[in-house]
Amino acid sequence: MKIGVENKGASPMYVAGVMIPGGETRHFDEAELPPELRPGAQPADELPPPDPLGEILQRSVRDILAGLDALSDDDIDALIDREEATKQPRKTLLAGLAEAQLLRAAARMDPGSQGQGGEGEGGDTGTGEPGAEEGAAGKGADNPGGEGA
Repeated sequence: MKIGVENKGASPMYVAGVMIPGGETRHFDEAELPPELRPGAQPADELPPPDPLGEILQRSVRDILAGLDALSDDDIDALIDREEATKQPRKTLLAGLAEAQLLRAAARMDPGSQGQGGEGEGGDTGTGEPGAEEGAAGKGADNPGGEGA
């Protein structure tokens, strides 16, 4: 049985060693055709979409945890569910994903604390408050034994 293969593009395409110029059709025996051009084959647009989370889970734990910033909270939840469903879930991966969830939840609960905490520790030295801190440190230097001595 002969099967017609139409080149719908402008550039030539090659099928079974035969060039098909753009806009033309050539007929081939079914046995000569590659599997994707045989009757009953799924066209490329009907193939299932790629599974990005499945591809991520194929990586090493280190690579997965290093790329968590690019993932949404829902993606992390899905990664946890899928990893737990495997025969041998990776405990270090699950712990790292759970830690990422906790850090994100903490950031949502108190979004200003992360930015201020880093600046506040080193930024207090020029605000006028250091005089009190220096005074307290001076008292400690004058009384090395402390209050309990």
